Amino acid sequence: MFRFEYSSADYAQIVHAIARKMQAEISNGWLVFPGHLATGYIRYFSLPNGLQVIIINCKAHVPWYFIRKPDTEEYYSLRFDDVSIPGKMLISVQGEEQEKQRQRFSVAYLTSSLFGWEYLADAGTEIRAVNVLMTKEWLGKFLGLEMYQQILPAYIALKSKSLNMEPLDPYYLELIEEIMQEKPETPFPALYM
Repeated sequence: MFRFEYSSADYAQIVHAIARKMQAEISNGWLVFPGHLATGYIRYFSLPNGLQVIIINCKAHVPWYFIRKPDTEEYYSLRFDDVSIPGKMLISVQGEEQEKQRQRFSVAYLTSSLFGWEYLADAGTEIRAVNVLMTKEWLGKFLGLEMYQQILPAYIALKSKSLNMEPLDPYYLELIEEIMQEKPETPFPALYM
């Protein structure tokens, strides 16, 4: 089993910690997984607008257990996950659990650093995911500070504290497929994204 715990609000730090745990190297933000753990990669980068992104495209060869501990620093992760599960997968946010068995599920959901999040996936699970990290300040600026201060904290806390998953429509699945086509040698990677 590959087990990884974290509470960081920085995707670069998270990927570097995963690389250390796997005893693997990172090249230009790309971590190609060691073959005994998985086939595929995880990649991180920052966009010019201040958002951070992680892209995961892999098939686990051993069970994976990822745990994000609650943090006092507030940030949000918008997750777009396309997962094929040959056995079972357990997803948990703040103790609310969902178990998925022998299926493919493609969902979008929001998590918050204020609440614990974890997943346990059997070997053979295939994960294609695009996760976008947003700070509280970025959300306030994007949505308008007044709206953020008055309404959004309660709404986001309610939504990100539970597993409110929205199915991805064909358009989102097509976008994920296009993102997964990027290679380490792609010119102008930020522009591509």
